[in-house]
Amino acid sequence: MNKLLKTLILILYTGAIFVVSLLIIKFTSKGANFNAYTDKPYDDNIAIVTQVIEKRSSKEETKTDYEKSEYDIHFYIKKTSSIDIKDLYTYVSVETKDGIGYVQSSSGKKMEGSTTIVSTIKVSNSSSNKFAINEVTKEEDSDKIIHTNKIPDKIYVKVVYNAVVNAEVTAHEINYTVDYNEVNTNGFENFEYREIEATKIASKDDCLSIKFTRRDIEKTDNAPEYDEFRFSQLRIEKEKLPANVTIENIKIDVVGEISNKSKVNKEYFSDYIALFNYEGALVTNIANSRSVKVSEDYKVNKVYFRILVELENGEKLNYNYYVLASELKES
Repeated sequence: MNKLLKTLILILYTGAIFVVSLLIIKFTSKGANFNAYTDKPYDDNIAIVTQVIEKRSSKEETKTDYEKSEYDIHFYIKKTSSIDIKDLYTYVSVETKDGIGYVQSSSGKKMEGSTTIVSTIKVSNSSSNKFAINEVTKEEDSDKIIHTNKIPDKIYVKVVYNAVVNAEVTAHEINYTVDYNEVNTNGFENFEYREIEATKIASKDDCLSIKFTRRDIEKTDNAPEYDEFRFSQLRIEKEKLPANVTIENIKIDVVGEISNKSKVNKEYFSDYIALFNYEGALVTNIANSRSVKVSEDYKVNKVYFRILVELENGEKLNYNYYVLASELKES
């Protein structure tokens, strides 16, 4: 084989690899097969809970005429089998009115031996990757308003990992979707009032116990006064479940109502802040905390909890209540 022929083959081979790479990027990042995603966030080895937090910034914080919201996404992953897991990656595609944003969330994680939980995977917005935001800006030297509406509508999650059994490595993949949507305020007027017992919400006959707190953060030269709301713990009350029945799925929306509505740009932002959203396969208690700071200017006085618990026997449990922010204790 002469040198010229070898060179031509090398060029064709390199070109083929390049085309295949482009196709892989296209179909994984643009989600050509999103219709094949299911609502099942688990397999035989792991279970996943997706957590979304809206971080609302007031006009005082943005130092503009408009507010801004960023949506951070966290993943709580529990190993449910005895095998070792390595090279676990999470990929997220967020569908919004502006299209689809795509991001790889983390470097490879592993769960080996007695390590059963990975709860540190986080996808956050940055100046270079604003994949889930609601932002209003003005063009320089112009009064033209630019509204970037990337409020999540659907969240497509791909989790890939390698399972190791007796030195044999097998590849696994979970593809599921979360319907996020904007804040659903329907029925809030009929939610029941709950008291705070120590730092926990009075649970009554709920099969889920929630620890939820609030802390005042004083004003500084660079920031206004804040309320820090913290979702500290989610615990399964097994004795309040039917005998030998487990939880298949959960959906929890925690929404703060803004009472100082003069601070809201109603054309672009809601009178409600989606503080926390939890959805997924809850197979164990979630002990890790999530917190979000809300400017005191908004004066959040009520926090609503809309909870749906789906059991493996097909039964669905609903808990709808609110607490008063003034009654929340510090953690």
